Amino acid sequence: MDLTVMAQAATAILGPCLPYLLKLGDKAAEEGAKKIGADAWGLAKSLWSKLSPKLNESPTANEAVADAAAAPEDQDLQAALRVQIRKLLARDESLASELAAFLAEHQPTGGNNVLVSGERAIGIGGNMTGSSASTGDAVERRQP
Repeated sequence: MDLTVMAQAATAILGPCLPYLLKLGDKAAEEGAKKIGADAWGLAKSLWSKLSPKLNESPTANEAVADAAAAPEDQDLQAALRVQIRKLLARDESLASELAAFLAEHQPTGGNNVLVSGERAIGIGGNMTGSSASTGDAVERRQP
């Protein structure tokens, strides 16, 4: 599996959960995590247990984690975390293999699976012939 795809998937799983993952064991964190849902929380905790020891070894990666946790909606900070995860996977072939197996095991079943990340992003898991999509920007296009 491509390292960029794996880093993107890992960031998508961890991103919304990071504020709670950094406070594991704290009763308030466990209560807050309930908002995410049991399945997503369990998946994020399992992935975090694999990645966090390695991420904590790098000051730059550790800073990216803290920044992304402080502002989970900030796409720039999520991108910085994604880059750090990709670099980590590039340095650690064993971890990359473990993450590839983890992601394959936890991939949703049935239908087309599309990973979409970013503000107003659109993902298409099938045929969109004869359809249109809008990001909500309401951009007016004019012919020159």
